[in-house]
Amino acid sequence: MSSPILQIGDFALPFEEVLPKLASYQMLPQLVYEMVLDQAIGMIECTPEEIAIGCRQFEQQVLNSASSAQDDVRSFLVRYCMTPASLEATVIRALRIEKFKEQTWGSRVESYFLQQKFKLDQVVYRVMRVSHPEVAQELYFRISEGEGSFAALAREYSEGDEAEAVGLAGPVELGQLPSAVAQFLASAVPHQVLPPLQLKQWFVLLQLEKFIPAQLDAAMRQRLLNALFSTWIQSQIRSALN
Repeated sequence: MSSPILQIGDFALPFEEVLPKLASYQMLPQLVYEMVLDQAIGMIECTPEEIAIGCRQFEQQVLNSASSAQDDVRSFLVRYCMTPASLEATVIRALRIEKFKEQTWGSRVESYFLQQKFKLDQVVYRVMRVSHPEVAQELYFRISEGEGSFAALAREYSEGDEAEAVGLAGPVELGQLPSAVAQFLASAVPHQVLPPLQLKQWFVLLQLEKFIPAQLDAAMRQRLLNALFSTWIQSQIRSALN
């Protein structure tokens, strides 16, 4: 009989059942993720100063997310069956991951940002959906000729949920919009109403309110680093599981 490798109460898990259990719990990809990552970051070092700062930041995050005044770092350790040493190891691993991202993709972030910028630019716009092309055309002419505002006509005629918000939507990234809508809005000037656009069963009127160019600030840089890392790690997982 195989010796159990995991004992929780009366439950013992033999070695030969580990992988089937992980697969049935849909945890195998996560295990592969962590193992691939451990191999990638194994040679990365952290200074004592970095570790000390990381531990303080982690402890502050625990305190900030506490649900009551009684919750502190000690109760966090008890809840997750951790020791101060394992907490420090968790912090060091997180630091190594961020260093790995920077060392691997840091020099590519600016060019990646330029490639993705169209999708990252944001717009505030008004939208109005109607089901008949004649109505859409009539509304377009009325707005274009100043016979009514987009907001007022959207409240009265729009057949979509946007009627409650007088057609106002955003800010939203262009990459999150249907391609035809994104192209329309990207080529418009503020307050320009665009000719009706057919999307599935709807005839859509659009008016750009504000265009917000994406900026490569610290938050955006971290987001793009995470995106490049995510693409890489998912490819590694697929290769390992196939």
